[in-house]
Amino acid sequence: MHVDASTSASSSSSSPQKKKSSSFKMKLKEYLEAQNVKPTDVAKVLFTFKLFAWSTWVILVPFCGKVRPIRRLGQMSGPQRLKSWFIKTYPNRYERWEEHVIKGSEWIAKHKTIRWIPDAFGQRHRDFGLSIAEATVLYKVLFPIWAPLEFMYIVRLYKKKWAFTDLNPLPGSYDEFTDSYQQASEVNVFEISADENDQNGNRNDKNNRNNNGNGSGGTPTRGG
Repeated sequence: MHVDASTSASSSSSSPQKKKSSSFKMKLKEYLEAQNVKPTDVAKVLFTFKLFAWSTWVILVPFCGKVRPIRRLGQMSGPQRLKSWFIKTYPNRYERWEEHVIKGSEWIAKHKTIRWIPDAFGQRHRDFGLSIAEATVLYKVLFPIWAPLEFMYIVRLYKKKWAFTDLNPLPGSYDEFTDSYQQASEVNVFEISADENDQNGNRNDKNNRNNNGNGSGGTPTRGG
């Protein structure tokens, strides 16, 4: 019996990722159950948080296009000295990072599904690309602030019963904030959820088994 090497390599490489995803889902399920959220609402919590996270990034793009916070900050003497020090200390790393951010942002800004946005506002693609780059940097830098708050609000939304403290817009305790941050940091916002990948994999496996089962009476193959 011959096993395709690429198939076995792919399955072995995906195994650690599946284990990590399964571990995360179990921890998230236990955390949400402790927060009085129904187990059937776990997927809803994940989807809602991803939707809010994407919305946060989208809102940051026009904000950075108008205010230009990082570009303005870069014109100050202190950040300029820090930038010069970083370039001298890590020249190759800074060059790769700058090229990656600028080229990637320009590519996104010129993409056919997005380029109409700067065109509609009379903005150059390069400027719009820099706005996307700034928004991405702010998104990541401010993640420890906005992500746990959004995750906390979403968890409260899906609770079976609300307590009086849930009406408070601030975290009820430091532990609540840190727990929310820990859960939010495990979510990969920019990728399809592991549940969807697992479902697609299960469907493919099922189709393969059906095809193999019908192989004896199926289309004959060429050979000796």
